[in-house]
Amino acid sequence: MKPWLTGDFSGVVLPEELPRIRDVVFAAAHRGQELVLLVRGLVEADPKACAELLVGPRAVAHRSAVKAALDVAPLLEAEVAPSGLYGRLADLDPSHAESVLAVAARRHPVAGWWVHFSQRWDPYPGLIHLQQVVDSPHFSRVCALYASAGVMEGLLEFSRASQGVRVLAALYRAGCIDPALSVGAAVLKADVEQPVVEALAALHGPDLSFLGQQLLTKVEDPGIREHVQVVLKGA
Repeated sequence: MKPWLTGDFSGVVLPEELPRIRDVVFAAAHRGQELVLLVRGLVEADPKACAELLVGPRAVAHRSAVKAALDVAPLLEAEVAPSGLYGRLADLDPSHAESVLAVAARRHPVAGWWVHFSQRWDPYPGLIHLQQVVDSPHFSRVCALYASAGVMEGLLEFSRASQGVRVLAALYRAGCIDPALSVGAAVLKADVEQPVVEALAALHGPDLSFLGQQLLTKVEDPGIREHVQVVLKGA
């Protein structure tokens, strides 16, 4: 049905025609055809039928269908709870899960379901989420969300790659002191010249006698530990 692929559903009786539309979507997806126009037209014609097509029990498990669903995600959220919507889309095409997480993070940066969702679909739980909110006002809250849940993989991986001192500061201000020190140790392991001790002094005050010792217990490399001791003496 060529008009359907272009998003033209005028005169189509929905949801009665949904099985035929599903067949068209399945065939088009496996031919490598784009489904964005079809989905945009269908969601305008009948949002509930569109949600059924894209994330229902008989949804087409194909990247093209998931990509098209993400294009109309705000409209689908009116029919399906966001946690269920994005979880289902990731289930349908695990190879496309990173794109699903990215859209979910931009739309719901501080939702309560994020930690569980990220643990299921992110190899470093929290990493994709952090990457999406790094320039938003939600960054500190997202850092604390994972640290409070004891989920550190994404925080540590993000900190090793970039902006680790910023993560440390966000966690310290949120009262997540031990996770903040773990991040500090990870940052120093990646780059011993990073101003971790200086950041702690700015946050905590000049007396780092206790906090500095706590940091040292998390530093495994003898050379890095010696460097930190020298910096602590001058802090």
